[in-house]
Amino acid sequence: VLFISSLSRCVPLFHQRAAPSPTAPVFWDYHVILLHSPPSTPNGSPAASATVLDFDSTAPGAPNPQPFTHYALATFTPSVPPRLAPRFRVVEAAHFLATFRSDRRHMLSNPA
Repeated sequence: VLFISSLSRCVPLFHQRAAPSPTAPVFWDYHVILLHSPPSTPNGSPAASATVLDFDSTAPGAPNPQPFTHYALATFTPSVPPRLAPRFRVVEAAHFLATFRSDRRHMLSNPA
């Protein structure tokens, strides 16, 4: 499981279903996708490239699994300020399933 965020907790992702167009970013506080990285071969070289599954992606080939490099090129842009640059955290799937809880109450507005 791959968590994506930024230092400012506001990371722009392109080709997202919530965007008005593929060229408009959606600003997530964090985004979670599945990253599958096959084990290395006995000689230590990668067996195959990592693939990504993001149910919110509208990138070509989505929502089917796609190579991480294709996903990254469609989803991230290098021209963002450092505070918005994506940061990644990999969490083992078993640990994620056993411990992760999402509380999105902070996203609700509190009317005055």
